[in-house]
Amino acid sequence: MKTSYQLRPTDDLGHSVACIWYEESPQVHVRTQTVAFPYQELLINYGDSFCNTGAFPYTYTAAGSVLGLSQQPLYTTVQGRYRALGILFKPGGLYRLFGFTPEKPSTLRPLFGPQTTPFLQNLKEHAEGAEKVQYLQAFLRDNSRPQSIPTATQDLLTELESSSGASIQSYVQTLEQSHKTFLRSFVSVLGITPKKYRQMIQLNQALHCMVTQPEQSLTEIGYESGFYDQAHFIRTFRSLTGMTPGAYRRAVREQRVAREIPNTIYL
Repeated sequence: MKTSYQLRPTDDLGHSVACIWYEESPQVHVRTQTVAFPYQELLINYGDSFCNTGAFPYTYTAAGSVLGLSQQPLYTTVQGRYRALGILFKPGGLYRLFGFTPEKPSTLRPLFGPQTTPFLQNLKEHAEGAEKVQYLQAFLRDNSRPQSIPTATQDLLTELESSSGASIQSYVQTLEQSHKTFLRSFVSVLGITPKKYRQMIQLNQALHCMVTQPEQSLTEIGYESGFYDQAHFIRTFRSLTGMTPGAYRRAVREQRVAREIPNTIYL
């Protein structure tokens, strides 16, 4: 029997955390391809085999992992008993809470320091998934080290969220700092460049349209998602997903893409 529990913080933590979740299933054998996933994650695996291949080969364990934004597709295989606990961080949320942004999968120590081991031990003692989620939320509140996102970076994040086609070059020209300084600041918060982040936003808009509006033409979807022509759309789509828009649409029609998580393709 599958069990899942999800919590969306509504207090100050909600500015940084999209959700805290727990899920378990007695027996699974699933292989997926994840593309342009727009969240940084914390993930703890209490089950059997759970590993990534692709851009960053990695095996998830009960010691926990922190993952940044990936510019390449990730291939995940889960076998046996599935029990996992995680956090999805909003854009800049991980930096806002801890001043940390991983370039590749990391342990929990950069976040929790010497509290990491007792945290994991206490978390393990909470047997039920809902208890783990509540404890994790309380621990975040009590042990985060709030940081301010640089104003120029936050303003661009806000602008890109409201209009994915916003010109980064025009925005940078309005700043009272060099392009190099701004770029370094942005990457320290998100882990990727402004251009790559904008492409991820545009691609996520396209994925959502392709799942919710399966009859809309790919040309229309590309333009509505902020790509200036079809060639630009296809080139960016392929670079971030490893497939063409047409191949993704076929996966949608074959019901291998979950409507609520269009970033995940079941293989």
